[in-house]
Amino acid sequence: MLGEDRYHHGHGEMRITLLGLIPVVHSSGPEIDQGTLLRYLGESCWFPSAALSPYMEWKPIDDRRASATFTYGDVSATGTFTFNEQGDVTDFEALRYGEFEGVKRLERWHISCADHKLMDGVRVPTSCVVSWKLPEGDFRWLELTLETVTRKGWE
Repeated sequence: MLGEDRYHHGHGEMRITLLGLIPVVHSSGPEIDQGTLLRYLGESCWFPSAALSPYMEWKPIDDRRASATFTYGDVSATGTFTFNEQGDVTDFEALRYGEFEGVKRLERWHISCADHKLMDGVRVPTSCVVSWKLPEGDFRWLELTLETVTRKGWE
């Protein structure tokens, strides 16, 4: 399976294909616009400089959590980051649109981050689990291990 989740000119798009040839999913619309911005927020744990983006607004919740809202054009997405004592991101959670049994609805979307390491001068999590927190139970959508990070174009 190959997947592409992108945000371009104010609109999100999700495509999933089998072997890059056979379309399995092709979604767009306001729900995908919001979901794509949330994915960007969640993935910012790998490029912390995104926290300084002029499109990002931060609000403290307590000494370990902060709310981040990313706004681009008419679309906004908000999620909560949790940090450990070292300042590492340990969790990200937000209400994100998903399609469940043919119905698009908001559900809790959670990223758990662990095993932080210094890569190319930046401390990032190298192990992440992405889950939907559904009423019928957790759905583990993705487990990943990051092997390398290159800051090409980050400066």
